[in-house]
Amino acid sequence: MRRIILVFVFILNVWASLAQDQTFQQKANSFIQPGVTDYKEIKAFFRPYRRDTAKLSNALNMAIAKKAVVIQAFLYNELGTFYRDISDYKKSKDYHTKALILAKQTKNIYLEIAAYNMLGVVYRRIDSIKPAIDNHQNALNLVNSLKNKDDEILKSQAISLNSLGNVFLTLNQFEMAKENFVTSLEIEKKLNNNLGLAINYQNIGGVFESQDQLDSAMVNYKKSLAINEKIDSDLGRMICNNSIGQVLLKQNRPKEAFDYINPTIEIAEKLGDDFYTASSYINLGWAYFELRDNVKGKRFINKGLELSKNRNYISYISSAYLLLSQIAKSERDFQTALKYKDLHIEYKEKLASDKNLKYLFDLISKYENERKENMLKLKDKELKISRLMIYKTNTQKKFLFVGLLLLSILGVVLFYQNRLKKINNAKLAALNNDLVEANKVRTKFFSILNHDLRAPVASIIQFLHFQKDCPEMLDDELKESFENKTLVAAENLLHNMEDLLLWSKGQMEGFKPQMQNIEVNTLFADIQSMYNLNSQYQFVYINTGLISVFSDENFLKTIMRNLTSNAIKALNNRTEGVITWKAELVDNHTVLSITDNGVGAKPEQFRALYDDKAEVGSKSGLGLHLIRDLAKLIQCTIRVNSKPAEGTEISLIFNRPADHA
Repeated sequence: MRRIILVFVFILNVWASLAQDQTFQQKANSFIQPGVTDYKEIKAFFRPYRRDTAKLSNALNMAIAKKAVVIQAFLYNELGTFYRDISDYKKSKDYHTKALILAKQTKNIYLEIAAYNMLGVVYRRIDSIKPAIDNHQNALNLVNSLKNKDDEILKSQAISLNSLGNVFLTLNQFEMAKENFVTSLEIEKKLNNNLGLAINYQNIGGVFESQDQLDSAMVNYKKSLAINEKIDSDLGRMICNNSIGQVLLKQNRPKEAFDYINPTIEIAEKLGDDFYTASSYINLGWAYFELRDNVKGKRFINKGLELSKNRNYISYISSAYLLLSQIAKSERDFQTALKYKDLHIEYKEKLASDKNLKYLFDLISKYENERKENMLKLKDKELKISRLMIYKTNTQKKFLFVGLLLLSILGVVLFYQNRLKKINNAKLAALNNDLVEANKVRTKFFSILNHDLRAPVASIIQFLHFQKDCPEMLDDELKESFENKTLVAAENLLHNMEDLLLWSKGQMEGFKPQMQNIEVNTLFADIQSMYNLNSQYQFVYINTGLISVFSDENFLKTIMRNLTSNAIKALNNRTEGVITWKAELVDNHTVLSITDNGVGAKPEQFRALYDDKAEVGSKSGLGLHLIRDLAKLIQCTIRVNSKPAEGTEISLIFNRPADHA
């Protein structure tokens, strides 16, 4: 008889289930249409079926067939949440990503915010911090872009803030985490959302626990537990009891902790959420360890460790290895303890590496600055509105304000006219100054052309005349020698033209030298290649210690070439003429000096090196003007020591390269 009754009940349940499925099929077929796009309406229709994946999948296929894109996006999000709660994170990410793509296509901001938030939660569960914070921040940015926020948007805002708070908590940014949780809590209070209140009290407790403020943590955990009891949430009860037990373990109260943690195992296994199941296993193992039952302690910690490895819960893996290390140490198995401690450190470092803390902290700072800037803008708008209202209410002062306004306008016009006149006068004066400077530059430029191009051109002309007038004196060897010298003279001419072009650019507004470290040997090699025609003089190069100088290479070479040319002229065809280039370090400065044993000169002959107003002539002072202008650009100090009939020493003084490193 009993067997007959059981069969009857089974048939009745199957029939009821089929009837329900048929009823849902009819309702869904009627409801799912391309024109149904209201997020709240869609959410209300599918709320009774949110844990029934068969019905949701059936509805999704129907929405795809009917091209009801908004409903498709909603169902993708619902299925993604379901698979996240049973720890199938890959499938969860796929569904939420599809939802996000469709939400953007349809420009449905409700669905887009929800998809970003749900993706962020999935990434946070698997300790993938970068994409977690990016997705939650994208959701929060969309929320902040809306002027009018209904309850659904406010709820999404609270979720974003709470989730970002959890990320900050993971990064040990406790104040930022607490600020986000408290702000989220205030929103949930306005919405009268008990579930949201329970979650935020739980998270605030987590902040206090991380800071070892265990009494404050316990107060908030118990607040959360009371709300979860009120709304009869098994998941909430499990999370709170696990957290309370963890605090009791830290307070050296293992027996009480065991009583809180032990019941969470059955609930976690029943819900099928591996994230919380792994945490319960590890905490229960910890409790057994504190109660001196190492066998059970290791068994449950290893169960949590295995589950964490399967799901890649890196933070749980690190915690489990730390506890196993402590158990092995208590058993005086120091080798095993050291092995587990190394694994704990390895996973801890891996977690830190995966987070890329520097990048995230910069990103967090950026987001926080943007949020504060938006708040300031909002306050500024509110202030403007308040001022406008005050202005409108003071209608009795209207005529007075109009009069003051007219006077103000008149004053502004007069002020503007006077200011415009001053500006125009200043512009005219600046143009006149520019014209004067341009004329000076032009005069200087043509003088330098005469000065620096004559010598190499004269060398070329000398060879051509010699070749024309005395061709019979040119044997092959002498001809080759003159051709080589002429080639060098032509190259020198090209170098001088480049130097002059460089100097001309230096006169242009905004032109800057390219400063770099230059080896002195490179500079000396340039001088050798330029002046090997002057074989009647001896050139000496001294570089003490392979010195480098920090300067613009082209500018400095131009200065050195001009100084060398002037030294050659100063020798005045002496039979024993010597020109010495020397590099040395003096009083934390690099000094390049050129010395000749020529005729020397009086101080006024070097005036062009120091005085911008010194006259430019065609036969004197030309190279000195060039040297002076280029030296200013490369911040080089020039020092001259010249005595008539004894010779001249000119020093170029630079800061040492290390000062610019």
